[in-house]
Order: sequence, then C-alpha cells, then structure tokens
Amino acid sequence: MNEKYFLNIIKNSFKDPVEEYRIISGTYGNTVVEVNKEWIFRFSKAERDIKQLEIEKDFLIKFEKISSLPIPNIKYKGDDFIGYKKLNGTPLTKEICDSLSKKQRDEVWASIGKFLNQLHSTNFEHKNLVEYPFGDDNFWDDLWRPIESQLSKNTREKAFDYFTKYFEKESKNPVKKTICHADFHPNHILFDEPPKKITGIIDFGRICINDPAVDFNLIERFFGKSALTAILENYKLDTSEFFRERITFQNRRRLFAAFFHAHLVGDTSSFPRYLKRIEEIF
Repeated sequence: MNEKYFLNIIKNSFKDPVEEYRIISGTYGNTVVEVNKEWIFRFSKAERDIKQLEIEKDFLIKFEKISSLPIPNIKYKGDDFIGYKKLNGTPLTKEICDSLSKKQRDEVWASIGKFLNQLHSTNFEHKNLVEYPFGDDNFWDDLWRPIESQLSKNTREKAFDYFTKYFEKESKNPVKKTICHADFHPNHILFDEPPKKITGIIDFGRICINDPAVDFNLIERFFGKSALTAILENYKLDTSEFFRERITFQNRRRLFAAFFHAHLVGDTSSFPRYLKRIEEIF
C-alpha cells in the first residue's frame, strides 16, 4: 500500500471533494488517514488485519446501538478499509485527569466503567473471532522463549516463577471470556472540554474473545489503582479478588507480547524500552 492507493480509494468512496488529507499513523498493520480534518479512513494491510477489520465492521454497527459512549460510526467501508466521521477529543492522559475536580474525575471513571460493562456483556459472534487474533496464544513458546535469554538472571527467575504460579491458579479458576477491545489504551479514549467528559472510544482493531481483565490493565498502569477502583465500582460483572490478579497478569503479559507484535510488523527499535520495563516490573 502507498499514498496513491489510499487516496484513490478515498476519492472513489468519499462523497465530498478531498480538499486535504494527511497520514496520521501507520503502525501494527494499519494506516490511518485524516480527510478534510473531519473524517478518518483506516486501512488494513496484512491478511490478519483485514480479518480483524471484518469483525470490527460488523461489531461496531451492532454495538453502536447500545454503547453509552460514542464509537466510530462507519459510513464508508471496503475489503481493507473503513471510513467514519472523526470523533472530537484528544487522548485521555493522567495530566488531564489530575486537572479535573473530584466530581469530574468520578464522572469520567463512571462512564468508562459503564462502557466496559456494556462491551463485555455484548453477545456477538463472527467466523474470525478468536482469543489471540495475531497468533500469540502460547505464552511460553510465543512470548517467553524468544526473549528469556535477554533478561537478567534475577528478572528471569522472578518472572518465570510469577507466570508459572499464575497459570497454575488460572487452571483451577477458569476465566469466562467475553468480547474485549483488547487495546484499551489512553490513546484510544478521547476526552474533550469544555464538556470535560469522554467523547469517544476508538480503534477496535484488536477486538477478540478474551479475559475481560485485558481491558483494565492499561487503566491501572497509566492512571493508578484509585482510578481502577473507581471504574470497577461502576462495572457490574466479575470483580472478584482474582479479577485484580488477572488485571496484573494482563499488564505483565502485554509487556512480553509487545516484542511479539513489534517483530510481527518489523519494528525492533522499541525492544530496549520493553526490556527495561520488564526489568523494572520484576
């Protein structure tokens, strides 16, 4: 795919004249193009991403009808792309949250809790829907083995012990899998002011059937335990003690999965940063 390809697709699909456009991102198998400062077109490159896009197109159309927060409303679509009106707002950051009053923060966390409750309660089936759409389903073979030799002896031993004990506990406490966003990163949670509220959730490109705890791990990492507690107060599904442990596991698993996904798209520049983070965690 190149810029000419994107532009031809957009011009042939878009009802209005293309007055301006810019490529605003191009990572993990997708390229995003902003058109006329009002529209977003996202293109999938590899076959795995196109399969995910098929799920996303069907799911967003269904979920939009019940979602308490705005999500992409697909107006244009093809085999390898979707187009929707740009949602207002900027990525939610800790700095933004810290600048809010307690009442405003509580409202933000409540809206996220309600949204995740709706998402994880949604009944949805699709032929392409799996637990690990990018192939990293075997932790020890896919995620651990490629990087264990790069870890310090102390970190390697602690991490091995942690994951071994977690998997033993999970085997005795089966997890009920649900529909998950699976990349519920602050960059995908849009916040706007003056309304000072969440104005959209974007990028469902990793949608899957998985442990719902996967959608909480980045909340805890970026906003802390108090934010997680406030969100869980508005989340009516499983919030048992083991659920918190599963959130921690998903956070730590994600650090190892980062290598897998970066290698998948040929981006190894971030490896040192990932290694440093693992060393710090363990």
